[in-house]
Amino acid sequence: MRIFDTLDLLNPPTGAVLGNHGIWLPSLGVKVPFQWGAQITKRTRLEDGYPLFSILDEVAILTALAGRGLAPPVGDFVFFRDVISDYPGAWHCDPCGAFGYEIADANLLAPGSFKDMDAMRDLPIIGSAGAWGDIGKPDNTVNGYLVDVRRTAWDMLHWTEGKRQGLPDPLEDLPDLKARVHRECQFPAGERAEAYQDFMLCGAWERGQRRVVERADALGFAPQPGDSVLDIGCQSGGLLQYAHERTNADGRFVGVDVSLPYVECARALARSCGQNICIRHMDVVAERDAFLAWVRAYFPGGVTHLCLLSMEKHIGEGFLFDLVDAIAPRHAYIETNAVATDDGTGAAPDGPMKLWPEVQARDGRHVGNSRDRNLRRLYRIDRNG
Repeated sequence: MRIFDTLDLLNPPTGAVLGNHGIWLPSLGVKVPFQWGAQITKRTRLEDGYPLFSILDEVAILTALAGRGLAPPVGDFVFFRDVISDYPGAWHCDPCGAFGYEIADANLLAPGSFKDMDAMRDLPIIGSAGAWGDIGKPDNTVNGYLVDVRRTAWDMLHWTEGKRQGLPDPLEDLPDLKARVHRECQFPAGERAEAYQDFMLCGAWERGQRRVVERADALGFAPQPGDSVLDIGCQSGGLLQYAHERTNADGRFVGVDVSLPYVECARALARSCGQNICIRHMDVVAERDAFLAWVRAYFPGGVTHLCLLSMEKHIGEGFLFDLVDAIAPRHAYIETNAVATDDGTGAAPDGPMKLWPEVQARDGRHVGNSRDRNLRRLYRIDRNG
């Protein structure tokens, strides 16, 4: 199986055809089915809205037809780890990826001999009258070859005998991914022995320098099913993974980070757990207006939980609270960067209350401190309604 890192449908490969049932990539000789209008349809876990069984039927049928000169030759399976598109509602990156398969470009072959569905009636194929009827649609035949056998992902023709059993496992090597996260998700980069924060790998927590669950508990960060979570400066995505598991994947989970290595690791970690968490690579300071427009489009009902943890020194205090005001979440969670204490040792319980005046001006409260790496203040701002 060929594996690609990203299929970017906002900047598709040359010659790509973005159709209702799939995406044809002639430059790669690859078809990616299951998409609607070349946009992401999976919203939660890998299997939701993504009927994997149907690709086995499609490949089996086209392979049989290719043997009769009625369909282009079909090759191996293909997997794209991340799929980027402009999903209605402004979804951006689906880390659960998409399967496809190699198929020759019908336009480059000598003319085929497919005319109508009667040429396949003797094959072990079943389907509804509608699915059979759709075979005759003009767009399904190219240069005398049948190139599409599905009406929808569910209402399509099915092969009943001897098709391939299951799809290959596309997941990364987990020990390699674990080592990669520890190596690439340090802060500062290259100066620590382990990742900056805890992360979930294949459904189990791995320890980093900073605790995810403990910080969530201290902040009172407890998303409920149906809630939306936006984490700005999400790093490796641990807080989003926590929210995804806590709500049993019932919600919208979006992270943004300016560091591409963090973003790539966060997507891979989500994929290892079967979590469809959207992680976007974006500079929210330089692209403020575009970012806020995207947030408004994707969260039409507003953001339930906004996380801005240890972000002040990266985006500035003024901009941090500009985001809080512009996004207006139901709950905002803020953690300061390291706070110098009176005695300079990092052990004293008192010390400067960084960001406190702006939090207090918004009727926020100080909910505690975090000390897993150094002293930091934890604040929470809640809105009624």
